[in-house]
Amino acid sequence: MTSGLTSKKAAARRSNPPRHRRGAGGFTLLEMITVMAIMTLLVGVTSFAYQKLENDESTLKPRNELVRLAKLGVRAATLQGRGFAIAFEKDRFALIGLGEAPDTTCTLPADVTLYLRRWGQTSWEPAAGQRWEIGAQGLCEPIRVRLEGPDSLLELRFNPLTGAPVSDAAALTP
Repeated sequence: MTSGLTSKKAAARRSNPPRHRRGAGGFTLLEMITVMAIMTLLVGVTSFAYQKLENDESTLKPRNELVRLAKLGVRAATLQGRGFAIAFEKDRFALIGLGEAPDTTCTLPADVTLYLRRWGQTSWEPAAGQRWEIGAQGLCEPIRVRLEGPDSLLELRFNPLTGAPVSDAAALTP
């Protein structure tokens, strides 16, 4: 009698195949188009924001020059075995110690202001009149630099071993 019940159940299963819900196996074309449109919108917005940051030459040129001079100072100190410094003034900064070497000074645009924050300090101070020391072994003082332009702000944190920026932070000010 048990074999009769199992054969009836088996026959019922064969005659009534299981029903699958429609669309449960994948995404519809409408869903795919919606996702692609959202992704395109996000890529467009972020690329526009980065382009606007990159186009602000008033803070990028001094940033690049400061990075170049810091690396040059660390290399020169390591090779020559003597200390160097980057001296900051209100309208420019320069690598001190290379004598009459060309391209060791950068003049700031009139609308850009430099601020420094040294190790252990909690507030930013104007960079005018300060020096960033690079030791004879090539080690430099850990420092943070802020460049404020009319519509942008760049912050750099320098590695004391290499003189290269460890992190960059950029923001647009309205």
